[in-house]
Amino acid sequence: MDEEHRAGHGAEGRGARRDGREQGWPQAVTITDVDASGSALGAASVIFDARGQVLLVHHTYGRLNWEIPGGICEPGESAFDAAIREAREEIGVSLVVVRLVGTYWERNWRADRDMHHFVFEARLDPSSEPQVNDRSEISELGWFSPRRLPGPISDFTVRRIGDALTKPPPALWTISPRRWLAAGGDAVEQGGS
Repeated sequence: MDEEHRAGHGAEGRGARRDGREQGWPQAVTITDVDASGSALGAASVIFDARGQVLLVHHTYGRLNWEIPGGICEPGESAFDAAIREAREEIGVSLVVVRLVGTYWERNWRADRDMHHFVFEARLDPSSEPQVNDRSEISELGWFSPRRLPGPISDFTVRRIGDALTKPPPALWTISPRRWLAAGGDAVEQGGS
């Protein structure tokens, strides 16, 4: 581990670097480092504010659901860099990534692909104010209490928010087919993305 990465290792003394990483992050793995022929790689961020509210975006496509900001990794791009890029593209913010929450494997994410979702906990850079940048993807955004999430929202999104809050050690988890929840957590139907 180089000196820059070693300097801020651990909970104390961490500081943000210019690239959005907290000090202590190792070199990233990129999509070209793994065989992704049958899998897609995605990255998303659970972004909390100082009051503990989570930032969600409302999609204009698919299920018209609420989601954490994120998307697909581009060829040669690390999941870490994809999470930062997606937040910038979708809601115009710079992120400070705090930690990896986990990696979630979703079988049959699409008909021809599985997906590895890399999920990070992040906070906004103090100079950033979220706004909808791409109205073809996002209709609105909002800050919500993790106990009062809007709907429709998937149980997978609720789980990632919960994992970011409870802070289990990062791991690789397999997720079941998504269940879609109305506001308040009532299930509306299962399956699809």
